[in-house]
Amino acid sequence: MFAVIGLLGDLGVAPDALVICVICAGLGTLFLSAHTLQLGILSYVINFLALLAGAIGANILLAGVRLPLGFSIERPLIISIGGMVFASLIMILLMPRNR
Repeated sequence: MFAVIGLLGDLGVAPDALVICVICAGLGTLFLSAHTLQLGILSYVINFLALLAGAIGANILLAGVRLPLGFSIERPLIISIGGMVFASLIMILLMPRNR
């Protein structure tokens, strides 16, 4: 686990931002799983990994962007939510729920 945190730290994601990404992805998984294909526990895992990848990817891509927000909590939170919205739209398109 610490090796993963160190690797992401080398890419530009702060450990505080990584914790925020994991928490946001966990909460987002509960909402996203209601709108995607139901595969049992596998759908939760796939949705969590997609949202986590979106949140971390957004934090890496927007690392140099300066926002008039607090650096410790607000900035990673806003950027993580933006990345997760993009990832969730992709997941809804790839795994639509059968109605």
